Order: sequence, then C-alpha cells, then structure tokens
Amino acid sequence: MQNNDELNVGISTDKQVYTQREKVNLKFNIMNSAEPSTGHFSVAVINESKAPVNDNEENTILTNLLLTSDLKGYVEQPNYYFSNISDKTNAELDMVMLTNGYRRFEWKKLLSDEYPISAFKPENGLEISGTAKSPGGKPLSNSTVALLSMNGGPVLTQLTNENGAFRFDNLTFMDSTHFLLKTTNEKLKNNTRLFYNADKPIPVTGNTDHAAVQDDVNKLMAVYLENKKIQMGEIAKYGPIKGILLKEVKVKDVKSDNDYPSSNLGGPGHADQVIHRSEFQGSGSFSDMFTGRLIGVNFWGPPYAKKAYLSMPVTLGIGHGNPPMLVVVDGVKYPPDSLGPNFSVDEINVNDIETVEVLRNSSASIYGAMGGSGVLVITTRNGADDPQSKPAARGILPITPKGYYKAREFYSPKYDHQANNFNRKDLRTTIYWKPELVTDKDGNASFNYYNADGAGMYRVVIEGIDDNGNLGRQVYRYKVE
Repeated sequence: MQNNDELNVGISTDKQVYTQREKVNLKFNIMNSAEPSTGHFSVAVINESKAPVNDNEENTILTNLLLTSDLKGYVEQPNYYFSNISDKTNAELDMVMLTNGYRRFEWKKLLSDEYPISAFKPENGLEISGTAKSPGGKPLSNSTVALLSMNGGPVLTQLTNENGAFRFDNLTFMDSTHFLLKTTNEKLKNNTRLFYNADKPIPVTGNTDHAAVQDDVNKLMAVYLENKKIQMGEIAKYGPIKGILLKEVKVKDVKSDNDYPSSNLGGPGHADQVIHRSEFQGSGSFSDMFTGRLIGVNFWGPPYAKKAYLSMPVTLGIGHGNPPMLVVVDGVKYPPDSLGPNFSVDEINVNDIETVEVLRNSSASIYGAMGGSGVLVITTRNGADDPQSKPAARGILPITPKGYYKAREFYSPKYDHQANNFNRKDLRTTIYWKPELVTDKDGNASFNYYNADGAGMYRVVIEGIDDNGNLGRQVYRYKVE
C-alpha cells in the first residue's frame, strides 16, 4: 500500500502567525504527479492547544481505505504507518498484515472469472416495505396496501405478492416524516395485520478487539472538556441555551401510579383521564366501547367517518360545534381529515389498545394549535415497545421511517468589524469545517474563516479523493498569538 502514489496536497496561508479573531485566507493545490488534479476534499481546522490530537491514533482517509477496512483484527495506531514511513514502520506494517492474515482476494477465483456478489447495490431512492398477514399469521396475497403521508401528498397503493410482501420504492422524503400503512375492504372492517420492515443498523463485524486501546482517554480529553465547560458558561451569560442541558439524575427503583405505557408527548401522568386495558368493558367498535367512558368526549358521524369531539365548547366550530379532536396513535399525530374524510376512529382495533388518554385545554397545549380541540392519545400494546417492527393495529399501522437529513451549514462567525460580538468570548475548539470543496481544472481551491480567541497552534487537515480515485491528505499548522 506504500506505493508513493498519493496526491500532493500543497497548503498555503497569507501568514504563518496570526492574531485572535483575525481573518485567515487559505489556498490549497492538488497535484497528481506533475499534473493538476480535480477532486473533492474536506477541510477541518481546530485549536490544537484546546483539542490535542495523537497523530498516530488518528483514523484518516488513508488508514480506512488502505488498511483497516481490509483487516479483520484491530489496529491500535493505524496512522502510525502512514505518518512515519521508514524502514522500521514498513517492517512493522508487514507484521501487522501477516498477523491479520491479510487476504484481499483469492486470485484463483479471479482467474476463473468468479467474482463476489455485491452485498449492497446502488439505490435510486428510499424504500418502505413490509408484510400483510391474517390474524392467524398466514400471508395475504393480492391485498391492497395504501401508503399515506401525514404531511399530505398522493396516496400510493401496492398489491401484496404471494408471500404477502409489499414494497414502495424510489421514494423521497425527509427524516421524521410520519406515514400510515393502511388496508381496506368493502365492509370497512379489516383484520389484516401489517408488519413494517424497519431499517436496522448493519451489525458491527471485525475490528472489535479493542483490548490494546489506551484505557485512560481522559488525558487527551481533559483540556478539551475543561474548555467546553468554560464555553457553556460563557454562552449562558447571554441568554437561555437552545436545546437541553442535562443535569445530574439519580435513578431510584420506585414504581409510581404514572408508570404505564404512554405515547403522550408530555409523558405518562399528564392526561386529564386515562383508561387502562384492565378497565375495558364489553366488546365492539372503538366508539361503542368508549362512549360514556371518556369524560366529555362524544363520537359523531356516519360509521365510515366517525370522529371524536369534546362536548365542552373550545372554539367556534361549524356544524357539530367543535372541530374534531387530534388523534395520536403510538406517537404519530393524525390531524382531523388528514387521512381523508372517510377515516373513522372505529378503524382502530380495540383489542390492540393498552391505554387511552384524554387531553384538554392546558394538558393538550403541548401539541400546539393541533391540540386546540383536545387530544385523544392511544397507545397500543406493541406500540409501547417497538411500533416500527410490530403491528400497531389491524388494518392500520403508523410508521416513521428514516428519511433524508437536511444538512446544516457549520457556523463560522465573521469579525469584519470589531464591534461585532466583540464583548462575547469566542472559545471554539473547532474553528472551521467544510465537508466538500471541489478543486478547479488547475487543481486549486480556496476558503477563508476567522480565528477564535484561543491562542496556540491551529491545525488544518485537508483530505479527499480526485476524479481518478487517487487519495490525498495533508496536515498544516500555523500559530495564533
């Protein structure tokens, strides 16, 4: 792997010594042998005095693509063999490869044109798949399954195959988008059990023997953590911190009356009324079972479109008085009429319900404007554990698959004028980060940023790959006084 064929990454700045908050103009050039190279590169700039780095223990684009990804064992200091190339490190690298029994491929099979099957094929979009089964567990073939987005949009339908499987492919949606899988029949009563094939992380294999890793990681982290503590205190001076600051929590094994399965956004114990499964009486549809049981809740409408309403006036409505209540099943919100005018609460199978909670007025405020007419929170027996991989109700299944994540741009302050945030301390450890910079036809790219208040050595790392698959990485340092 040490073939001296890496890209030549040349980095230059307009100075070698800067002051705090001074603007840095940085250029870099990529050469493949004597020719300029076009490619895609990432850049990271840190204050090395506050976030120390052990060069030998780093995982880089070189160590990952050329060494550790092809070995079954754990490599203690992968970058040691790339940052200190010598006869000694080459000999030690040979021992690492021999110890791991390195086999990139079996040449006899390649000569016989026997190539391994690709485990992961190119994807054209996202996919939602699952299985439809009868109450007894028999796969249902040729059944219609509909996919509805809670954010609106077209309703997609698919027929199940002979194994009861269905698949919606080539989809595009953002993360945390709520969907509903639904089956229907002519009698509007459906006992079909829907199962969703949830995305599961790829199991970790190989490289898991970390016995040789340095036990005390605090030595490198101590300086960083101390600076982070000061930074958070400085931010708190200028107003509330966005997000959640975790404080010390003492866990006691004490069961309370509020320890029950709940998909309520406010958590268990924050409802005006709760009915548990043990309190269910009789049998029948959802509206039949809970009419008169849920205080202040009426069910009104034709059988195919029955909705829940609060009997007490909350807003000026039309027709029945109040708008329909918001229904939440296993954490998924179903705004009124979002499933179409023919959606009925009776499509929720009573046999699957664990708890029913009623939220009014201030209790419902956590759901915002959608909870203005009251909220009916339903938690199913399976939804309390893993609603993504088990059926939540017969004929209907709410899911929240993993979608695309809209990347956020890394924040980098600008100190064009001294008055700009001049009194607020800038204690950042990561000074600049950009995941992709593309070099031009001459192999050049440039960017600029501002230093923080911390003095010391600043470390710039640029690494990437050109259009011909050649790898390159370079570390550059400058001083801030």
